[in-house]
Amino acid sequence: MAAEKITVPAAGRQLDVLATGPRDALTVVLHNGTPAGLLAAPPVAAAAAERGLRLVLPGPTASGWPRTSPVPGPTCCPARAT
Repeated sequence: MAAEKITVPAAGRQLDVLATGPRDALTVVLHNGTPAGLLAAPPVAAAAAERGLRLVLPGPTASGWPRTSPVPGPTCCPARAT
């Protein structure tokens, strides 16, 4: 089954995802680590397809990747006084 690249809204940003399977199927989100590219996981996608599931793999979340918008606000957590 062919993978489909989609840009979706996420927490006030735009995020690229790769999706396989029927749009109306139960969806499984597979996060395969960070940083990660939009790479299909053929064995996992095949297993999901055999079960009638839609597989969604989030793309890189870092600003500057294609169509991924910047994170609003600070880019790191402020240090806390203890």
